[in-house]
Amino acid sequence: MAPLHLRFKRKDTTAFMLVDSSDSFRKLRLRLAEMTGLTAATLRLYLNSKDTFLEDESIVADHAIADDAVISFTVGEEPLSIVDFSAAQKGGAPVAGAGGH
Repeated sequence: MAPLHLRFKRKDTTAFMLVDSSDSFRKLRLRLAEMTGLTAATLRLYLNSKDTFLEDESIVADHAIADDAVISFTVGEEPLSIVDFSAAQKGGAPVAGAGGH
């Protein structure tokens, strides 16, 4: 499947990203944080103007997201819990709070 061009919008900020349908929203949230200089743990991603919160574990293919779609983002005051799943895959316990920017 061809990559999708998505627009991430918040107030007067728009970021453009080329994504794969297999990309998780956690990965996209981390990339967006790098692009905008915001803290990843406080970013929230929404589809359809905040109708649908996009969970970290879900992937782009889980939603009917078309090319050139708009993903809204907000900056929350409470940090999201970021879990490092790489430790769990290596036999260790997941580490809460790891991987945040």
